[in-house]
Amino acid sequence: MTIHCQMANLYRITLGFENEYSENLIAENLSWQLCDTLTALTLKYFRACNLYNSNHQLHALSVIDTIEAFASDNNLVLSPSLFYQIRIGYQLQESDFLEVERLLSGYERDMQISLSSPDSDISDVAYFLHKGRYFNMKGQSDSAIIVFHRLMENIETRPMPIDERNSLMEASYRYLAESYKQKQQADSVIKYSELYCALNDSTTLNHSSEHLLRMQSLYNYSKIQEQALLSEQSMSKLRLTIVILIFVVVLSLFVAWFLHRNRVHAVRRAQIDSNKNYQMLLAQIRKSEKELRLFKDDAHSLLREKEEENRRLMDDLAKFQSGVIGVERWVVERLALEGGIASHLHAMSAQGRKAMAGEFDALRSVAQKDFPNFYSVITAEENGLTELDIVICVLIRFHFIPSEIAILTGRSSQRITNMKTSINKKLFGEQGAKTLDSHLLRLK
Repeated sequence: MTIHCQMANLYRITLGFENEYSENLIAENLSWQLCDTLTALTLKYFRACNLYNSNHQLHALSVIDTIEAFASDNNLVLSPSLFYQIRIGYQLQESDFLEVERLLSGYERDMQISLSSPDSDISDVAYFLHKGRYFNMKGQSDSAIIVFHRLMENIETRPMPIDERNSLMEASYRYLAESYKQKQQADSVIKYSELYCALNDSTTLNHSSEHLLRMQSLYNYSKIQEQALLSEQSMSKLRLTIVILIFVVVLSLFVAWFLHRNRVHAVRRAQIDSNKNYQMLLAQIRKSEKELRLFKDDAHSLLREKEEENRRLMDDLAKFQSGVIGVERWVVERLALEGGIASHLHAMSAQGRKAMAGEFDALRSVAQKDFPNFYSVITAEENGLTELDIVICVLIRFHFIPSEIAILTGRSSQRITNMKTSINKKLFGEQGAKTLDSHLLRLK
């Protein structure tokens, strides 16, 4: 894009308007492709200037209208000079006094300037040129002379390209001669006419001497352009490769995340199903014991059948408890599971719900009352158990299985195992988590 902008500038200097227009159009299209909106609009303005300089003023005005409409539709703030300079120049050329006055008023309003503003507040020196010509049109030659002298002062003090400086100086001399002609001051008319002619001749001579150099530069830039196009093609391939790699990486990350999420959900579903089965087993035990009590005295065969069913269920329950408690002991310990808060927490685990701190506190209160020795051991400061460690110990004492503990505390199964290992080390000086349940269940 930069190459095309530089080529357009060279064609502008050598007055190759058609080639300048083509290069600016290519650069503008590349800017749109790169989503560089401001550069694209600036290049579109350069195309309008090119059309104006090549005597296609109406086409230039339509391009300016397009820029203004785009900026308005997209809420872009652009310099008013992009919209006013060509329009004011065209109306001055057409000698439309009223339209020039309207455009100058709009420009001064949008730029928040006036002729009384200091020169430092007026960023576009072409404003003085338009304002001076406007005063000439109204016959206010004195005001025009003041404005053109301010223009020359700004030309001398502000940095600008030499061709732009010469063009503005020529215009200043020319219109000063017109202003003094209106005042009928022949000596001043002659003075500025001679200055205009001298500068015009000098500029023409410089252009002639530089023309060959510019043409040589154009040739060199054509070579550079070919190289740049080849480099651009290579960069396009590289960008495509990078985009493909980024897409593959993102896709891989998405697949990995999706698989991990499914695995986590599968583990959670398994924990919930295990808790439901555990609750169902407890319900069946209660039902079996109730039926056993009802029919114990009436049917010896039914008694043996129910005893066998009860023993089988108790064996299944022992599997959930990992063999840490026998059937006889379970009959005594079963009362701990039938308490209000313990039953409530079992139901919550079967639903996959995490318990609140208040619910854990209620269970701890029951443990402190029913198992005082157990509670004093796990809460002793010298053992150094954390609040979560104490909650896990209480849940184990009330015969909550690992999957229930994981759901109620919101921790992973591996995290619960690691914490049980740490608790076993602190309380009983043993490695691993397997013996912790049996040790805690022995504490009264």
